[in-house]
Amino acid sequence: MSPLQSRNAHIQSIFLYGMSTLLCMVWYVAVLAQVQPSLGTSSFRQTSAFPIPASYHSDSRRQIGGSRWVTPTLTIKSNLTELATTTLNVGVEQFVDDRLSVSIPISYNPWTFSENRKIKHLAFQPEFRVWFGETFRGSFINVQSFVGLQLHYLYYNAGGIGIPFGMFPDPKDTRYEGQGAGGGLTYANQFGLGGRWRGEIGTTLVFSYLWYDSYECKTCGAFKGSGTRRYVGPGKSSLSIVYLTAIYALY
Repeated sequence: MSPLQSRNAHIQSIFLYGMSTLLCMVWYVAVLAQVQPSLGTSSFRQTSAFPIPASYHSDSRRQIGGSRWVTPTLTIKSNLTELATTTLNVGVEQFVDDRLSVSIPISYNPWTFSENRKIKHLAFQPEFRVWFGETFRGSFINVQSFVGLQLHYLYYNAGGIGIPFGMFPDPKDTRYEGQGAGGGLTYANQFGLGGRWRGEIGTTLVFSYLWYDSYECKTCGAFKGSGTRRYVGPGKSSLSIVYLTAIYALY
């Protein structure tokens, strides 16, 4: 095993351990968030002219919009910006508290285009979010904003195509195969689209440490060398469609 492969295997092990720990913490916090409302009085508010049954004052339901009352649990989302670049992606976001949530998106691009052009990658980007308003709440006009602290890990095989912001030194004439890890800071807005559907617009500033082997762009191109690179700049921009999984009660 080469030194680069050994280092990659070591970092993969650290990442998998970290992801397992994070998922356990998300599950534990989610369980606490579901149990806690039963220990005290619910904090939901009446923002509609519709009457609220007395039984609702002892549970965790919140009004999301109009006359619809839901119990926030989990959202499922997809980033339309990534889909436009042929990248498949899906994410889930777990409600934690009135102003806290945890998002875990996964992106995957398996395609090779003509002349061996590719932006193949597999990326994990867990993010802890702090909301300025109430989590998952808001209408098309009453937009809710949040900031997020993101971690990321990716495996990539890219080249023969323009990659913006100087992430790699010569992406049009070189293919880069390797891995990367880092973190970032997100700012985004989420707004209602009607019913359980929501939209989300945001961007992330990231720091990534990348390590790679480089090759000539042609298929089975000659090995050119190994290297590392530090990247600071724009990361994933999102224009996402979000679906809120919840129990609806209409009045």
